[in-house]
Amino acid sequence: MAERFVLLQRDGARLDWRLELEHGDARVAWTLPRGAPLDPHDERVAIRAADAPLARHEPHDGERLDAGTYETHEWSERKVELTLHGARLAGRYGLHPIRGDAWIVHRLDPPSDPQRVPLPAHMAPMLARADAEGGVPADDERWGYEVKWDGIRALLWSDHGHVRIESRTQREIAARYPELRALGRALGAHELLLDGEIVALDADGRPSFERLASRMNAEGDRAIARAAGGQPVTYSFARRVATSLARRMPAVRVDWSANDPAVATLAPYALCAAPSPVVSTPLAWEELRALHAAGAVGGLAFAPTAVLARVTEHGDPFAPLLSVRQRLPSV
Repeated sequence: MAERFVLLQRDGARLDWRLELEHGDARVAWTLPRGAPLDPHDERVAIRAADAPLARHEPHDGERLDAGTYETHEWSERKVELTLHGARLAGRYGLHPIRGDAWIVHRLDPPSDPQRVPLPAHMAPMLARADAEGGVPADDERWGYEVKWDGIRALLWSDHGHVRIESRTQREIAARYPELRALGRALGAHELLLDGEIVALDADGRPSFERLASRMNAEGDRAIARAAGGQPVTYSFARRVATSLARRMPAVRVDWSANDPAVATLAPYALCAAPSPVVSTPLAWEELRALHAAGAVGGLAFAPTAVLARVTEHGDPFAPLLSVRQRLPSV
C-alpha cells in the first residue's frame, strides 16, 4: 500500500511549511522555511523534525495545502529520494543533510507546469516615457496609462512569505518599509512579482512626496521602526485582490495596491484611505483628452458610489487588460 504525505502551512511567529511523511510506523517531518522548490535549479533549506509514532494520531499543526501518496526510491541517513503524487507537489524530490538538523530539498524533475517561467532575479519596472510627437497615443486600445503618483516606483517579489523590494535602480529597499512584508504572509505559498508605486497620502487622500520623504530618509533600525510605527500600512485591498488571483493560477504577476493615509500603493479600483475616500479609476483616452483640454485633470476624483455607477453605465475600461498574457523580459 502506498504511503501518504501532507504539506502544511503554519502561520505562527514566522510563516513556514511542514512536509510530513508516513514512513513505516512513524511520522517523519521536515520544516520548510521557504517552502518546497518548484524548479530543478532551486534548492531550499529543510529542517528535520523529531519523528512521531503514527499511533498517536496527533492533529496536524497548520493548514493543509496538499496531500497525497508517495513512492520511495532511496531512504538512508545520507539521502531521501521520493516521488510525490499530490495536486501542488507532484514529481521527484531529493533531500540530504548538510549540518545537524539542516537538510537541503531540491526538485529532480522538470517543473510540473511545462509553461512555468521562474520569476526573474531582477527586472526594470514599467515606467512612463515621453511621446515623440507630444500628447497621447491615437491607438488607445494598445496602450495603458496611470496617474503620476509622486512616489517611489518599486518591484516587489513575494515567494513563500519571503518579500524582496527593489527600487527602479535595483537597490534593495525592503528594510525601509518593513510593514510591506506583511503582504508575503498574506500571499502564503504563492509566487508574485508586483510592479507598483509606494506613495504617502495626506489627510485628504492625495499623494504627498513630503510625507514620503521621512520614510525614504530614515536610517537605522530604530529610525525606520519609528517612521513605520507613525505611518503604518494596511493591506486589506491588496490581500483581497492578490490572493483571489493567486487561487486561480500558480504564479500571478499584477500591479499591486495597498492603502493608508501614510504609505500606500495604488492599482485600478484601489480605495484610498482618507476622510472622504476616493477610488483609483481607469479612464479612456478620450476622457483624459477632454479633461486636459478643460484644465480639470488635477481635480479629478471619484467617490466609491460614483465609480460603481460609472462601471454600471459605461462598463469597465480596465477589463480587457485582464485577459492579456504577458512574458516578463529578462534584464
